[in-house]
Amino acid sequence: QMGGRVVNCEGAELVLDGIFYVGCVGGENGDVFWFENRGTVTGSGEIILYEAAPDDMPVSDIQALAQALAEMIASGEGTTPAVHVHTEHTWGEWERIKEPTETEDGEETRTCAVCGKTETRPVKKPGAQSIDTDTAKELDGNLYAAPEQTAADILALAGEGTKIEKEDGSEVKPGETVGSGMILVKPDGTREVIIILGDNDGDGKVTAADARFALRIAVRLETPNAWQLRASLVTGGDTVTAADARAILRAAVALEPLPLV
Repeated sequence: QMGGRVVNCEGAELVLDGIFYVGCVGGENGDVFWFENRGTVTGSGEIILYEAAPDDMPVSDIQALAQALAEMIASGEGTTPAVHVHTEHTWGEWERIKEPTETEDGEETRTCAVCGKTETRPVKKPGAQSIDTDTAKELDGNLYAAPEQTAADILALAGEGTKIEKEDGSEVKPGETVGSGMILVKPDGTREVIIILGDNDGDGKVTAADARFALRIAVRLETPNAWQLRASLVTGGDTVTAADARAILRAAVALEPLPLV
């Protein structure tokens, strides 16, 4: 399968809906036939599902999977071959493969447990001061970050010797989600408030609760602190308005993303 979705139904019924590749056995020599289907197919019997990579899996690999499934079916181990594409990678932990030095960044890698795809990211050299990426940016003494990132994600950009603290001074663990109001502490003592636009409750996510809080600020039912105010100003103004609340709500329901800064 390439794209679409797979639903494994009760009663051993499999419904394929979308664009997918199916391999089957036929002919006197048990030849393998595979074809592209655009639509919906329902099959019954013993279902064999194998995980494949998302959109980036080569067609040759899909053919190889179809071949392997067909061989299983030919040997009597199953009746209906199907290749199931997972929609999201199941990433393992980041592993350091190159340590940073005083002059060069290091590197970390992680691997999808399902398809084996790898992803790499830089580890900033000690004392690195400037962060400017698609997911985090230093500006005006604050660190603006995209939502739903862990402390490990941010620290990998900030460099060795940095840490993230909560408002009460406790240190944020690497696997914890970073939220607005937390503090990035650098080796030289510099402290930057982390701001995630739309996240005015500090949980690291943009939700309907954030939109509600922004609306209460707009109608003067709530008085925000400095970071709550900045996290609520998502439309470019100096005062929180109903437009900010609306933009946060649209982001919460995935209709329109908010900017990083």
